[in-house]
Amino acid sequence: PRCFYCGGRIHTQSVYQGKPRLGCSTKIKGWDCQQRSAYLSVYEPQTLEYLKTFHIPEDYQEQILKHYQASGSTHQDAEADRKRLERQLERERDLYRMGDVTKAEYERRRDDVRKQLDALAPVPGGSDSLPLLAQFLADVASAWEVATPEQQNKLARTLFEEIWIKDKEVVFVKPRPELDPFFRLNHEESTRKAFEGVTSTRVELYRTPYLRNSASATGMVGVELLVA
Repeated sequence: PRCFYCGGRIHTQSVYQGKPRLGCSTKIKGWDCQQRSAYLSVYEPQTLEYLKTFHIPEDYQEQILKHYQASGSTHQDAEADRKRLERQLERERDLYRMGDVTKAEYERRRDDVRKQLDALAPVPGGSDSLPLLAQFLADVASAWEVATPEQQNKLARTLFEEIWIKDKEVVFVKPRPELDPFFRLNHEESTRKAFEGVTSTRVELYRTPYLRNSASATGMVGVELLVA
């Protein structure tokens, strides 16, 4: 998880009677951050409640493929950028091997390129994988509910690239690229129901969170969880 205020990593800062307490690594080091620590058990029910709202429409394959066709140019541009950045990574490796840059400089450049790669729009895979992903997401709430803390951690890593925490709330998550289309559909369905007054749960997708350290928000796209 990441800190909403500074973008730093959220780590286990202590364990009391077997219960992990999470805190911002920036604050733990003594630097300025207003993030308040909380037990892991505070965030787990919020994740479960969100997963319970996940709905996959019957025509999900048609909707996902239609979206990709409509945004084809965006993904083509992203693929071109991806290849360019991958070539840049290889050049940076060559410069380091030849001794033209220091290890520290190479790692800084490498990490910068990797961040740019992570921020690119996901490139859609074949439609053959969609039924498997849909089945996984349809069952994930039930799996989370009976999972041990270690299993929940693995599930979270499978679902999300990033989880952003503000004090005692999970406020944003960034889904993994292969699951991104389903999160988009879930957002659209939840938004429609909210407008119709069917549900009080609102899930907003693709909104860049406001961070005090604006550099931390670069390329950050995710889901805002607001459960009334």
